[in-house]
Amino acid sequence: MCDILPRDETTGTDYLIIFSRYYDFVRALIQTYTLEPAGSHGVWGLDDHFHLIYILGACQMVDFSRLESGEKSMEALNYRMGLTPSSVLNPNVLRRNRTRNLFYNAVAFIHRVKFGPFNEHSPLLYEISTSKSWEKIAQGMLKMYYGEVLSKFPVVQHFYFGHVMFPWIERGTLRELPESYPEEEEINGEEQDVNFRSEGEIAMDSLYRRRENELARLSEKAGKGQGEVSSHEPTERAD
Repeated sequence: MCDILPRDETTGTDYLIIFSRYYDFVRALIQTYTLEPAGSHGVWGLDDHFHLIYILGACQMVDFSRLESGEKSMEALNYRMGLTPSSVLNPNVLRRNRTRNLFYNAVAFIHRVKFGPFNEHSPLLYEISTSKSWEKIAQGMLKMYYGEVLSKFPVVQHFYFGHVMFPWIERGTLRELPESYPEEEEINGEEQDVNFRSEGEIAMDSLYRRRENELARLSEKAGKGQGEVSSHEPTERAD
């Protein structure tokens, strides 16, 4: 994807438009086919389907040029569009800015699919809206993204790691992590046995093996008994 868009000609606005269209498309799929989230924390989760959109939306609201100069006033932290985090609770403000900011866009979608008081069906977002600055929200969302997405194996197992978005390196030292390939996974000339089965599958396999061994012993015992009976049967004399 990074090779499709010319970096020198693509602006931040272009990227935001692309993400906005992408999220509109995903929401249409969710509503059309009534798709359920693969894993959800329920009412205590941030959002049933999305997380990155909140990071992008919160970062839209921070004036990073003034923050880099060392200015930490509330005016700088809430500079963009003159909106404070608590304004997402105002239906009129939310309606006006849902097409201008991804954070407001995500919250507006929640109001479309969930009913009742906002603090009851989305208590985490309601608590986040009480934060004093968008910078604090952006930092908290990034920290939550590391904990709830990038640190969860059931999620990252579907990611394609590479040199652009997810380089296979150690985060602290930036050293490359060891890699292995199926054709190289041999120890002393024997292929390494890697078991990816669950505990239930292992238990069932053990049960089946025990039953097979028991049936084999019974079959062998029955065969020996028939052999002993046939050896005691009288044989005809050949005159």
